[in-house]
Amino acid sequence: MIADAQIELGLYEDAVQTLQTMVDLRPDMASYSRISYIRELHGDTAGALEMMQWAVDSGSPNSENSAWTRTQLGNLFFNTGQLDQAEREYIRTLLDRPGYVYALAGLGRVYIAQGKVEEGTALLRDSSQVMPVPEFIITLADVFKQTGQMEAAQEQYDLLGVIQKLYQENGVDMDLEIALFNADHGLATSTTVDEVRQAYQRRPSIYAADVLAWVLYQNGEYEQARQYSEQALRLETKDALKLFHAGMIHYRLGDLDQARVDLEEAVGINPHFSILYAGEAQRILEELRGDHE
Repeated sequence: MIADAQIELGLYEDAVQTLQTMVDLRPDMASYSRISYIRELHGDTAGALEMMQWAVDSGSPNSENSAWTRTQLGNLFFNTGQLDQAEREYIRTLLDRPGYVYALAGLGRVYIAQGKVEEGTALLRDSSQVMPVPEFIITLADVFKQTGQMEAAQEQYDLLGVIQKLYQENGVDMDLEIALFNADHGLATSTTVDEVRQAYQRRPSIYAADVLAWVLYQNGEYEQARQYSEQALRLETKDALKLFHAGMIHYRLGDLDQARVDLEEAVGINPHFSILYAGEAQRILEELRGDHE
């Protein structure tokens, strides 16, 4: 799909034109869902939700494509802090397609955010066992860490290390999700910085820019981190994690007013944006608000 490649390469305006042509020629689930994504990237959350609902409505019941699309709708609701709506969409997906792993993981995240940790952990564990991909493993590991289950967390960290080693042995480019995990857990070395920088040069997307910014931040290179964080937010995407990263970078640079603005926007979009960092964002924000008074 041309538009998917354009988005991955950071060619967002080209992708907009490609998708407009696509939806004009073939208004269906595939085109609606992609238009939803490009609207999300450009900060049009309401428009993204509208188009993803159109995509859901245009699908056939019980198909895998419909399950994927409704799960994406749930993800959009979750990413904007609308937990009840996200829960509804994940459950509806699972009613139509029992055991659909992406909906199970989404529902697990909702339950964790709602404080139903045992139920959420069980769903995340099931998802990770069925499909041991970095996304599920990292989420489960972080839940274990935050709930003091360090031995269980370490098992997931070790599994992720095996996956990373397999990638390296098979010549797979640095997985940005694993790089972000390494940065979050104090494992990002100068080699990680170099690998992520190379990944960004190959595919200068806003996601790659954000990962590079955070890896640089964790290595104490705050000014460079700020430059890439600005690239990550150049489309004005309403992404709480990217805004948290920006806020922390500004905080370390001493730009406290901008740090407060970024963090307020992050928690305003989704106070449950990160198992690891949601609490830290609130703590730093309270500190900054106190200094501002």
